[in-house]
Amino acid sequence: MSSSTTRPPARTRWPGVTLALLATAALAWVWLWFDHRGAGAGHHHGAGPVAAPFGLYVGAWLVMLVAMMLPTTRPLLGLFSTAVRSRRDRPVLLGAVVAGYLAAWLGAGVLAFLADRGARALAAVAPVTVAPGLPLVGVLALAGAYQFVPLKYRCLEQCRSPRTFVLTHWHGRRPLREAAWLGADHGRFCVGCCWALMAVMVVAGLHDLLVMAALAAVMAVEKNTTLGDRLARPIGVVLLLLAAVLGVDALVRV
Repeated sequence: MSSSTTRPPARTRWPGVTLALLATAALAWVWLWFDHRGAGAGHHHGAGPVAAPFGLYVGAWLVMLVAMMLPTTRPLLGLFSTAVRSRRDRPVLLGAVVAGYLAAWLGAGVLAFLADRGARALAAVAPVTVAPGLPLVGVLALAGAYQFVPLKYRCLEQCRSPRTFVLTHWHGRRPLREAAWLGADHGRFCVGCCWALMAVMVVAGLHDLLVMAALAAVMAVEKNTTLGDRLARPIGVVLLLLAAVLGVDALVRV
């Protein structure tokens, strides 16, 4: 196999990949908008997708991933599309990369679901009164603190090196397997840098599309630009301040 099928050239253009990602993400945002309108009209109940039955939770989680996280894979998908541009199965391989990426995030979502169910079961056995707003305070404090953890920056560095992922994983010998593992490996580093902000989204942003869009923009900047390194700590300070303010307010209201 020629090197052109395994190494992306220095100059790449990805209009097809970009348009496909934008269209897919736009459809997901439209779905979320209609879903939130229904929630506002009283068609949905509960605290969010984690409180839903597992099947509904998986569906809602995947839609949120497509809306918020899939567009951030544009550099990786663009380079991989260029690397396999001469192959007839290029659409299938791109789909395998996306599937692997979403599978990594789905695994994180399942862990969140199980943790929520475990906490609910524990609360049923030993009921504990929690002041309204304290779960949000806790997740804001956790996300703010994680903005200063070195692991986050190691994961961000990996996410900003899509060429390394393509050169490391793609050899063309087992196309579907290599493409899927390429997406999954990129996805696990994405989880490593963004899971805490996604937790804020789950707790705080499910009923506010503006909050979801803002968090999606923050994660996109952090993952795909060097500006993210300079913004990460100030964002952490803001999250910690919000946690402190809301925590005081929650305790005063008890």
